[in-house]
Amino acid sequence: MILDLSSFGETEYFLCSLLLGVFLGAVYDVFRLVRIVLPKNNALIFVEDILFCMFSTVSFLLLAFNVGSGRIRGFAAAGTLFGFSLYYSTVGKLVYKANEKIISFLKRSVKRAISFFAAPICRLIGKLKKASETKKLERKRKRLVKKALTSAKKGFGLEEKR
Repeated sequence: MILDLSSFGETEYFLCSLLLGVFLGAVYDVFRLVRIVLPKNNALIFVEDILFCMFSTVSFLLLAFNVGSGRIRGFAAAGTLFGFSLYYSTVGKLVYKANEKIISFLKRSVKRAISFFAAPICRLIGKLKKASETKKLERKRKRLVKKALTSAKKGFGLEEKR
């Protein structure tokens, strides 16, 4: 059985607009999730807001054409705004807090995993660097001792004649 949308009355139109508002609130949560994950960038936020507004407008117009027989009614716009506000102030807050905690946990886990796998490599690099510095210091010490002996021999007149 195919649903005939043309027989919808104003009550159904209002209820559909409420559901559209809740749906748009969930879509906005996706944008907020991106804002949590990516670094703060005003240009990116501006582009996200423009995309969300365009998506919302197209969604509302599709609702008006399919359910409202092409008529844009004030109560439908108010219902969409009310549905969005209702979602945003209730479930949206919970979803946002949960997303923050999940992302924070994932970031900490990734940092721990990186440090766990990178620690042996860092220790090895440190040991190699220390060994290299020790060899450099040994070479420098030998040069200084040789230079001191050479200058001492010159001072005592013990230098070899060629």
